[in-house]
Amino acid sequence: AGIAMLSGSNYNAISLSTIVGNNTGTNTQALYLSGSDGNTFEQSRFIGTNVPAVYLTGGSDRNTITGSTITINSGSNALYFNSSDSNTVTGSYISNPSGYGAYLDISADYNTISLSTVVSNAGGASALYLVTADYNSVTGSYIENPAGHGLRLFTVHVRRGYPDVQDPKLNSHSKLNCITACIQATEAGADEALMLDPHGFVATCNSTHFFIVHRGEVWTSTGDYCLGGIT
Repeated sequence: AGIAMLSGSNYNAISLSTIVGNNTGTNTQALYLSGSDGNTFEQSRFIGTNVPAVYLTGGSDRNTITGSTITINSGSNALYFNSSDSNTVTGSYISNPSGYGAYLDISADYNTISLSTVVSNAGGASALYLVTADYNSVTGSYIENPAGHGLRLFTVHVRRGYPDVQDPKLNSHSKLNCITACIQATEAGADEALMLDPHGFVATCNSTHFFIVHRGEVWTSTGDYCLGGIT
C-alpha cells in the first residue's frame, strides 16, 4: 500500500499529500486501514490501480477524509468500506470510470458522505453502492453514473410488521426480516429491498429510508413501520 495503517494505528494526521497504490502483491491500495481509528486525511490525492484507492476494513472507525481526491484507473472500487463505522468523507471527489465509485459493504454503518462528488461511468455498476450497510448518510452530494443505472429496488414478500410482533421503530439487534429481505433482493439482481407495511403500502428499504421525487414534491412513507430519520 501507499499507506497502510494496521491494528492500533490511531489518531494520525496526513495532509497535502499524494498517495499512490499499485496492482501487485497484498494490501496494494493507496490507503489501507485495518483496525485503525480516528485518523484524519486532508487535501490529499489517493490514486489506485485495479484495487480500491481507499480501503477501510476490520473495524476502522471514526476516520475522516476531507477535501481530497480518490480515484482509480480501472476496475474495483475507488472507495471501499467494510465492517467500518462512523467514518466521514466530506468535500471530496470520488471517481472510478470503470467500476463502482463508493462501495459500502457488509456492516459499514453510520458513515457519512457529504458535500462530495461520487461518479462512475461503467455499465452494470453504481456510483454509490450499499449492501447490508445500515444508517449511513449522504448529504449535499452529487452522484452520477451516466453509463450505468440508478438504484435498483425489488419489492420483497417480507414485510415490516406490527409492533406487537417486532416494533419496526426500534433499532434492535433482531434484523432477521431485513436480512431476509436483502437476500431476496440480491437474488433478484437488485441493490436494495423495498419493504411494504402490513397494509401493502411502502414502508422502507431493508437498510435505508425510501424517498421519491414526484412533480417537485418529496414523497416517503408514513413512518409508522420504520425507524425515524433520514438515511
